[in-house]
Amino acid sequence: MKKTKKLLALALALMLSLSCMAMPAMAMENGSARVSMICGGCKSYQNFSYGSSDLRWETRYVGGCENTNLTHQHTTYYRDRYQACDNCGHRINEYRDVDHVVCNY
Repeated sequence: MKKTKKLLALALALMLSLSCMAMPAMAMENGSARVSMICGGCKSYQNFSYGSSDLRWETRYVGGCENTNLTHQHTTYYRDRYQACDNCGHRINEYRDVDHVVCNY
């Protein structure tokens, strides 16, 4: 009986420790999370916040797609995502996140 209680206590402690580690990881996925580091723009130790631009689009000609083999236009809607220094606005870790693509055939 003692061995079973010890194993149960160990399993519960393991589950508690894993749940305590999961909460900060879920908070970091939130867009309001901040990272502190030395800024390349103002050369001081600052906070960097996550940000994104408004929804933008680009229209380009394609030689064909799954709808047709004729040349026509596709419109790509995207957002630019980045981290920006709270002091000077210097951006790091910029990337483009494609929202969706529209076939204009």
